[in-house]
Amino acid sequence: MRSAPRCANGHTLPELHRSARKHYRRDQLDDSVVLYAAAHVLHSRPLDDEDDPGRWLMISTDPAGRLLELVAPIYDDGYELVIHAMKARAQYLAEL
Repeated sequence: MRSAPRCANGHTLPELHRSARKHYRRDQLDDSVVLYAAAHVLHSRPLDDEDDPGRWLMISTDPAGRLLELVAPIYDDGYELVIHAMKARAQYLAEL
């Protein structure tokens, strides 16, 4: 059984895969910003239907109010692993 750190409100923080850090420099992100965004999701939906675990797209805000897009597979036991993080693209902002 995996265990993950928890936010002050008791919610489990996701882990960050190294692939999530690909756009950090360009978008001026860091781990703390992405973890904050993961705890402040405005909109989420499944990204695809057949994969196990299913990947979820999340539109979130960072501490500065910027909108970010995150992608994370969510496992049956609730474990989340953020595999993608960047400034939200227009194609996803239209879903808000």
